[in-house]
Amino acid sequence: MKVEFLEPALIELDDAIDYYNMQSKGLGDDFLMKPYLLLG
Repeated sequence: MKVEFLEPALIELDDAIDYYNMQSKGLGDDFLMKPYLLLG
């Protein structure tokens, strides 16, 4: 299955990654991988 994210969703995801990386180093990167792991 091919999953594509709309541009607004990608912007929101980038913002969330930045936020979580500011909270704890690497946390945003872990957060980024979750949708891809869940959606395959």
